[in-house]
Amino acid sequence: MGYEMTGDLRLELRFKNAKLLEFIEQRFRTEQLDRYGCCSLAARTIGIPVGTMSGYLTLRISPWSIAEEPTRLNPTAQKIADFFSVGAEEIF
Repeated sequence: MGYEMTGDLRLELRFKNAKLLEFIEQRFRTEQLDRYGCCSLAARTIGIPVGTMSGYLTLRISPWSIAEEPTRLNPTAQKIADFFSVGAEEIF
């Protein structure tokens, strides 16, 4: 994550998987400002760890199984794609 300190202000740049967040919010968001609660609800509903969902959203975890085949999804990423009935390229 990039950040810059200037006096009393700190500027941070954060990258997110906007497409995955859009799918989650469309399906699980109940309150206007409840972005993170819907993500944990989505993870529990889909049956994956909340930390893994967070990792996919913040791009800290790759959805691709690099150790086996670079074009193969990790099992948890496949569960997410299956849950939303979309292909991996649409959501990741």
